[in-house]
Amino acid sequence: NREDVEFIENAISFIEKHLDSSALNGDSLAKELGYSKRFLYVKLKTLTGLTINEFINNIRLKKSTRMLLEGKLN
Repeated sequence: NREDVEFIENAISFIEKHLDSSALNGDSLAKELGYSKRFLYVKLKTLTGLTINEFINNIRLKKSTRMLLEGKLN
């Protein structure tokens, strides 16, 4: 549904903005989205099948792959 898509888009947007931050973790993502860490875990697991850390790492890997393919990294 639209709310779930918006939720995922907001999470991805926040993660992409803070990729270089060592403070990027489940706590900071939950705080940004306005949820408890437990609720965030359950929601992400339900929608994506991934834990919070797996979701963050997945976004990081996808961004790295895009940068490699675009020739921005070697």
